[in-house]
Amino acid sequence: MPPHFGSSWGDYRTHALRKYGEKCSNLDCNLTLKGIEIKKSMLDVHHKDGDRSNNSLTNLEVLCVWCHALLTRALWKENS
Repeated sequence: MPPHFGSSWGDYRTHALRKYGEKCSNLDCNLTLKGIEIKKSMLDVHHKDGDRSNNSLTNLEVLCVWCHALLTRALWKENS
């Protein structure tokens, strides 16, 4: 487990998946639009404000690993 997950990783991930469902929340997700099933193990929980210690449910969103990677890269590029 990566070090930035900390000891509460399972807690916030579990709560986010329970609250928002086991699906990618990106309405433009190519996989979802094509009807491709995304397994639970391929879902990430994104911190909207970028603060990995802010595990408030309002700060979390469930994304597939591909959408999460694209979003993270876009944010990283934007801040470079």
